[in-house]
Amino acid sequence: MWSCPFCQSDNCRLVMEARGHPILRCPSCELVFTGVKSDFSSSEIYTEEFWQADSDGIGYRDYFREQEKSRRKWERHLKKISSHTGKQAGRILDFGCGPGFFLKAARERGWETFGVDISRFAVDYAKKDLGLENIHCGPLPPDEWKRQGFDVITLWAAIEHLPDPWKVLKSLCSFLKPGGLVCMTTGNMESIAARREGENWRLMTPPGHLFFFTRKTMKTLLEHCGLRMTKYRTNDYFGKNPPSLFRIKPVKKTLRLLGRGDIMTVFARKS
Repeated sequence: MWSCPFCQSDNCRLVMEARGHPILRCPSCELVFTGVKSDFSSSEIYTEEFWQADSDGIGYRDYFREQEKSRRKWERHLKKISSHTGKQAGRILDFGCGPGFFLKAARERGWETFGVDISRFAVDYAKKDLGLENIHCGPLPPDEWKRQGFDVITLWAAIEHLPDPWKVLKSLCSFLKPGGLVCMTTGNMESIAARREGENWRLMTPPGHLFFFTRKTMKTLLEHCGLRMTKYRTNDYFGKNPPSLFRIKPVKKTLRLLGRGDIMTVFARKS
């Protein structure tokens, strides 16, 4: 019998088995999560192999080779952040910053950048290869970073990796200035791809991914942490070999607006 790690409700229902791990849904708060043993440690996953050897199918084939393509994504994110905040620069913290490519793009736009990651390999790369300062290796930012606070905190493809995302996010909010912005991306469990592909969905990769959110459960998480969702949208990826109807531009746009893409982008303000 599994209890929900968020609301502690009992009798969580088995949704599927994926990569040898049970995927469960809470009957009360509807959170979907990976069942892991009490002594599970996620820090052991994020070695050098995670970033460039597709370790056990839960990492990247070559994260660094993908960065030229990703640079355009980081630029889009930064434009949206500036549009949302009305600021062209400020203090920004990237939680789960990895090797630091988003922070590099932010620094080039004039932001004062800070990053946190539990991967020693990634942190060393950000410092030595990208020349980034203010990069901390650990589960949370150092307390002294609270003094000036942050205008923006980002978690790009990070929240799903955390064993206790509600505790981490609540702690991060204490580093955020009043009215500050939290931006994140994560998989969308109510997407067409997730529903059609089940255990074969590209983001169903336990134990790397521990939580699988819907718009409703993400909103619950944010509100629990004192945040108000101000923006929600999804991409227009609908899985491998989608029906030809889904390739028609107006249909793709409608499905995206309905929140059926498999990655959600969420902006939220500190209440």
